[in-house]
Amino acid sequence: MSRSRLAHGQAGPAVIHSGQLLAQWITAVHRADTVNVPPRPIRRAEALIVKHAREPLTVTDIAEAVGLSVRGLQVGFRRHFGTTPLSRLREARLAGAHAELVAADPTTTTVSAVATGWGFWHLGRFSASYRERWGVAPSITLRS
Repeated sequence: MSRSRLAHGQAGPAVIHSGQLLAQWITAVHRADTVNVPPRPIRRAEALIVKHAREPLTVTDIAEAVGLSVRGLQVGFRRHFGTTPLSRLREARLAGAHAELVAADPTTTTVSAVATGWGFWHLGRFSASYRERWGVAPSITLRS
């Protein structure tokens, strides 16, 4: 197609089709950006998990608190965070236990007291998860 035909608004079908494809691509990119922003109930659930990680929460408790079904909460977490609410709760608890171990006095604090305080009742699993997350045993963190 010659430049003069483009300049006079006489674009052929291939140019028009390319323009439509570009517009569709821009719309799709924009949608992809906005889809990654979690809806308010999912954001509230994540905040609730972080704020109340030390408490004995269940997925049902979290779902009820934000007005979703358990399935809706799970789907939302998978879609927007790539994990489950229970995994996010476990991670928040591990982070809390880690922070407490870092700040604790090793002469008056035990790993088991910190672990159970954060809802980890199986100390072997806690230790394995902790080591996987931070690369050291929780007792090493406590003594550091």
